Amino acid sequence: MTLHDEIQSLLQAPAMNVDDVRTLLRLDHEEALQVARDMVDAEDGEARRALLRQLRPALVTLIEAEQREVYAPLRQLRGTDTLRDIASMRLAEQQMLETALAWLAKSRKSGSDEWRTQALALLRLLERHVGAEHRELFGALGEHFDDSALTAMGRRFLAAKTQIAGRSGNRTNADHERGSVGMAACNFD
Repeated sequence: MTLHDEIQSLLQAPAMNVDDVRTLLRLDHEEALQVARDMVDAEDGEARRALLRQLRPALVTLIEAEQREVYAPLRQLRGTDTLRDIASMRLAEQQMLETALAWLAKSRKSGSDEWRTQALALLRLLERHVGAEHRELFGALGEHFDDSALTAMGRRFLAAKTQIAGRSGNRTNADHERGSVGMAACNFD
């Protein structure tokens, strides 16, 4: 996402409370993008692999929770073929992200230019996906759901992330008490 796109997204974003699902998604997106950028910029294979171990489980958890608690309700709205198309496109992008993450995880050549190029492709896809979500999805959520529904969706989203991360064993005790599982909260090593 370009700086111009980010500024436009912020200007168009309604005033959101911290429990609004859009705020929670924005925070997770910012964290994922930063880790992906750091992974691309890392000079050696060991550092890249360590960042991938941080990014992959957190991003997969985010994607699964987002599919369950954000996309599913949007796809169930009647008379909104455009919304269903948007949700379907974002779901397809998420599948491509998971495929790219799996390739990086399987490759033993994390110090190679090829690995870095694949990591860069993942970053660009993630930037495109996040930008499209912020432009299209956030507005649609605000249009079709009121503040209390968006807050309830945010709570369900956090609960889903906690459940998914717990099933994967990548949660710390403090996260369990807070009910949060963001990228910084996950322990993958």
